[in-house]
Amino acid sequence: MTPKNLVGLGLRGEHFNFLLTEPQTDIGWFEAITENFIDTTGAPLYVLTEIRKKYPVALHGVALSIGSVDGVRRELLKKIRGLAERIEPFQISDHFCFSRFGREEYHELLPLPLTHAMAKRAVQNIDAAQAYLKRTLVFENISAYMEYPHNEMSEVEFLNFIAEKSGCKILLDINNVFVNATNFRYNARRFIRGINPAHVAGYHLAGFTDLATHLFDTHAAKISSPVLQLYREARYHIGDKPVSLERDAAIPSFRVLEREILRAQSLTPKPMPARYANKMHSGGAATRKRLKEETRWQKYIYSRKAERGERAAGSLTPTGAQKVYRTAHTLRHTQALEEKYFLVKASLGDKAFLRLAQKYIAAHTPTHADLGRYGEDLPRFLQKHFPHRPYLADLALLELARYNLYCQALDQSPQDLFAGKVRLSKNAYLWSSATTLFHNTAAASLRLVKRPTQTPQYVLLYRRTFAVEAKILSRAEFDFIAGLAKPRLLADYITTAEVQKKITAAAVKKVFRILALPGILA
Repeated sequence: MTPKNLVGLGLRGEHFNFLLTEPQTDIGWFEAITENFIDTTGAPLYVLTEIRKKYPVALHGVALSIGSVDGVRRELLKKIRGLAERIEPFQISDHFCFSRFGREEYHELLPLPLTHAMAKRAVQNIDAAQAYLKRTLVFENISAYMEYPHNEMSEVEFLNFIAEKSGCKILLDINNVFVNATNFRYNARRFIRGINPAHVAGYHLAGFTDLATHLFDTHAAKISSPVLQLYREARYHIGDKPVSLERDAAIPSFRVLEREILRAQSLTPKPMPARYANKMHSGGAATRKRLKEETRWQKYIYSRKAERGERAAGSLTPTGAQKVYRTAHTLRHTQALEEKYFLVKASLGDKAFLRLAQKYIAAHTPTHADLGRYGEDLPRFLQKHFPHRPYLADLALLELARYNLYCQALDQSPQDLFAGKVRLSKNAYLWSSATTLFHNTAAASLRLVKRPTQTPQYVLLYRRTFAVEAKILSRAEFDFIAGLAKPRLLADYITTAEVQKKITAAAVKKVFRILALPGILA
């Protein structure tokens, strides 16, 4: 069901706290990245559920890989279906691309071979996905920086053919149309007029970055004037549809993005000059050709050598375009490691962490659709490769615990405490290290010591609503709290601890001031 208010905005973590205050807004719906929510029952899913109570939500995926030569992954479809049953999105979308080969997840939207055989396989994949999810799916045209060297049709023909044969819809990304038209030197207006309006379910708007050699779809800038012009023309010739603004880097405040998308939607639709007459394209019949070359393209996308006559974006050479993809692949996974292990990075320094990330990426093939899950084996990797600096593995273990705590379900059962029993909930972890790693500071965020010492240290991680915070403990406090994890009468446990002089009465009061924080006791 199409939302009454067509103006949407990409849902980003930077705006969670603001949106939970229930601000007045003219935004009519939100678009959530599917993979950010399929493997968490914690804070992200809670926020999405709360927002869904007030607004329509669309799920927009990046990992379905509808163009994979070996079909769609049933386990991912199962997770998408589970999330859809909980959220009830008005739309589920992904991209006309491939993003994996076999079990390896590339975490990149990669260009499909525009061949008849590939179009037929994409239709088969979409049919399977739509049958499993029991709904019509929507797919977005992507930006690209190199093309399959043996294409048999244009992108417009390819998209129209797949939509016609599978019954899926097209999410028309106006920014991607402009970026590709500029990079590969074709007319963006003819592309818009070539798309069958009946297939279009909505629009995306975003900003690109001009790298001199080519335009790069970064989603890190404001919508450019030519993209706004193209959007006005698309609305005139295709019609008004739900539109969403995407911003994935250099993310400003919610109000800034709100003003930007509302301004874009307020612009009057405008016809194109008569010379761009409506000329829709169909893709023709699919051949029975085997997907041998297309399979090689997908398997060796990051390692294959450029072929003669291969087209690349802008003034890039084919080799230069391959470098763009390889660099993006490394950067994306390095950023995933940085976000999860920022204390390890602070301890090593930027250059040393980059070298570590490159070694880890070379040795660890990503296999999970959620990029946030990448790097879960880093503690073991550090233990093996940095045996002379064992505290690095300790830091990584702490940060992995922090991440897992953020993703776990909110546990709200304080009645257990009043019943005379107490336990640590899923909202808190105890952590110990053989080394002193942090300053004893009242600040919620831990600060690293300059030089780790061989003195043991103990930390309590806990979640205060959505933020994961930390408290440094003494050994006695650590042992006392660990004992609370076992079901027992609270009064008996405190009495025993004091009689055995394991902890003083003053220390017990201090511990319970800590445990009184929301979510630690359940």
